[in-house]
Amino acid sequence: MRPPTAPSLAPFELPIFPLRLVLFPGGRLPLQIFEPRYLAMVSDCLRDGTPFGIVMLRRGSEVQAAAGAEEVADEARPTGRRTAGLPFAGVGCLAGIEDWDRAPDGVLRIACRGGSRFRVLGGRGSVGVEPQDRAAPPRQREDGLWLATVRALPDDPPRALPAEPGARPQTHAEALAEDLGDRPLGPGPGSALAAVLHRLAARGQAPVTPPLRLDDAGWVANRWAELLPLPLTRKQRLMAEADPLARLAEVTTQLRGQGLVG
Repeated sequence: MRPPTAPSLAPFELPIFPLRLVLFPGGRLPLQIFEPRYLAMVSDCLRDGTPFGIVMLRRGSEVQAAAGAEEVADEARPTGRRTAGLPFAGVGCLAGIEDWDRAPDGVLRIACRGGSRFRVLGGRGSVGVEPQDRAAPPRQREDGLWLATVRALPDDPPRALPAEPGARPQTHAEALAEDLGDRPLGPGPGSALAAVLHRLAARGQAPVTPPLRLDDAGWVANRWAELLPLPLTRKQRLMAEADPLARLAEVTTQLRGQGLVG
């Protein structure tokens, strides 16, 4: 199934699910749904074949979070616009439902795929907003579900990975089958990701599902941002970064700091 995309580049209304996590385009996210407001949201999305929006929860009790939840400044906003006063970040990711079932205890289990990113419009205290982006602020229905007017952000353009010195030409995880011991996983982020996915697959783990795009800078950066134990605020900045090569450069710096790439 293709990741969900926005219905148009014009602003549109979207149900919002704030969570203490960051969903990246192309990422897969399992969720357990039990609150009535989200059960109704998922039912509507399944009926209409539409996505919902996942945004990082800044504060509040939408989900159980560690005490002292971090406050997130506006992320990658080139015009300085702000969405002050909201309990969630101003940039999120569409989530399309790929599969679902119901557990014996009645909890609804869904598997989502991240699609296009979007910007929440109409936040209280917004400044520098373009006329076409003026909108009513996000609101909550009587059942507590957030609804927001959003505008889709451009998807990453295809960008080839920078050349990795000494890298093998393969672009699939199966190409790196040898045991690399304690050496760096690869000369660069693409080959290192291939090695990690191969090792995890050998243990029966599959945090990343096909199709694999190990030669695409944005896709590789997104997968590393999911896998690395980074603070949520940093993951949010990476997800909102418009330039896939800049996103990859920041991830590569982190990988080098941990000795994961040569």
